[in-house]
Amino acid sequence: MKILSRILVNVVITGALAFTACVKSGGNDYGLLAILLGRVSGVQQVAAPAFTPSAGTHHSDISIEITSGGDHIYYEMTAGTVASPPADPDDPTDSSSEYLSTPISVSGDNTVVRIKAIAVKEGMADSDVLYGEFIINILYPGEKEVFSVDGISFNMVYVPGGITFPTAKNDLGAPATVDNAYWIGETEVTYELWYAVYDWAVNGSGGAAGEGEYAFSFTSGFEPRAGSDGTPGSETASQEPATHVNWRHALVWCNALTEWYNASNGTAPDLSCVYYTDAGFTAPLRSADDTAVLVYPDPGGQDDPYVDPDADGFRLLASSEWELAARWRNDAVNTVAGYTDPYFTKGDSASNATTYHNDSSSGSGEPGKSANDLVAVYGYYWDGDSWEPTGVTGTAAVKSKTLGANSLGLYDMSGNVWEWCFDWYTGPGSIRVRRGGCWSAYDYTIYVANTAGLQPYGAYNFLGFRLGRTE
Repeated sequence: MKILSRILVNVVITGALAFTACVKSGGNDYGLLAILLGRVSGVQQVAAPAFTPSAGTHHSDISIEITSGGDHIYYEMTAGTVASPPADPDDPTDSSSEYLSTPISVSGDNTVVRIKAIAVKEGMADSDVLYGEFIINILYPGEKEVFSVDGISFNMVYVPGGITFPTAKNDLGAPATVDNAYWIGETEVTYELWYAVYDWAVNGSGGAAGEGEYAFSFTSGFEPRAGSDGTPGSETASQEPATHVNWRHALVWCNALTEWYNASNGTAPDLSCVYYTDAGFTAPLRSADDTAVLVYPDPGGQDDPYVDPDADGFRLLASSEWELAARWRNDAVNTVAGYTDPYFTKGDSASNATTYHNDSSSGSGEPGKSANDLVAVYGYYWDGDSWEPTGVTGTAAVKSKTLGANSLGLYDMSGNVWEWCFDWYTGPGSIRVRRGGCWSAYDYTIYVANTAGLQPYGAYNFLGFRLGRTE
């Protein structure tokens, strides 16, 4: 028998028959009767308790609070693992554990906990039973998630939130914090991926949401292509980064990628688009052009979209997210003093480089040139007296620096192509941020603290982007 409460019920039937019943309620035998009689007499039922955080999968250890409007909360709990899940707990009774104020700790990777809770209040019917399953699936920095559609795969890499890191080339800027965990593309967006999504979004006819509903316009000679010297619409399996993509195109294409994924994701949950034409987040932004005029403010327009902060679809990175990932390092080599776990590459250095970008202390541009060459595709180095060409004449396939991934497993965070970020460069209505330097650039552009800007309609053979996604 469940928790017991007494309800005095006065029932008047058609004004002719009156009686008083003292009903002892609780458990499956009496609970429904108590509730039904309570409804006749106006006695209310206690609202069900609530879990904070909500039930579901969590990527770190959690402490569960149970709240309600009742006088008491009783609960039952079972625990197991993903490999050996627990049975459902029994319904709680007045002999079950009472939740007072201490949160319930759930910890350990692959732990599974199931909880049933009920609220009780004097003079009211007991609440419905609240059930929740909590799964701990701890994500670690650099952990990869693979997305695969129509034979095309790309990886996203996990970056924890709540991390504070140094800023500025001399590392003396105000520290920045990225509050929330996120995912970042392992590589720059390849032309293979760009073209597959673009073709589906513009020319598709399968009837899926977004399929064939997108519109991109490009100036002749400035259409997206494979790398620095590709031909638009050819080399559609190229692993070089997509270039000649302006900020608007990149942003709208991220929505298209989200809907392309949803159309083929089987039983996996759909992702939600990030950028919208309306404040209610009902109409995804599906068109972009290269008109050489920045329009701001223009709520819902291509230069000023509504951004759903809770959306889990693909998007452009925030500049701070980009820099945190670029600086992340697992060892203390060439890192900023005062930071550990993680360490952070110094602001004057390429991502994961072992010394600063123009270190020519050993002569002939060394050791700076070798440090840069290991991690970056770039155009010119400083030999101590003058700028000298590296021999790079164009973009390279992503991951061409096979030993050049940084500590998160990210490639080309320095060099190859500049990467669009979402942020305004100097404030709303100005220009948009780009990070990382490019294949034709001097080494003074590839250091991790460097930030540059460009009009959102700019499309060049040195400019691409990298994906982000909110955890």
